[in-house]
Amino acid sequence: MPTTSNPFHYGTPAEGEFFTGRRGELDALMSRMRNGVNVVVLSPRRYGKTSLIRAAEARLARGRPQAAIIDVNVLRATSLSGLVGLLTHRAFHLPGTRWHRARQAVPEFLRRIRINPAVSFDPNGNPRFGFDTAIS
Repeated sequence: MPTTSNPFHYGTPAEGEFFTGRRGELDALMSRMRNGVNVVVLSPRRYGKTSLIRAAEARLARGRPQAAIIDVNVLRATSLSGLVGLLTHRAFHLPGTRWHRARQAVPEFLRRIRINPAVSFDPNGNPRFGFDTAIS
């Protein structure tokens, strides 16, 4: 009985010959990325979101090595300050000379972060102190 290999890839993002059949989505995503348009990719689990994004990143990097692409899983951030930390960490690790990029990009990014003290009161009149964060 002859055996054939499974033509389908499962378990990790599809790359190379396993990434196929999504030309329209890939072109649309790459166009938006080239033009600096924010994109949110939504679909159920295991529909290939990561594969699509990685394919677009790889093709953009081949065509424009100076392109800076940062991707983070926002579900790993439990607060806005946590998201800022993830973005800053990824910006530092962009390809190229780390210190050169960090000296230019990170301080500018950090200057845009706004932290304001906040006070609220519970029903008993007890104060609660915290901080509101924003990115300008």
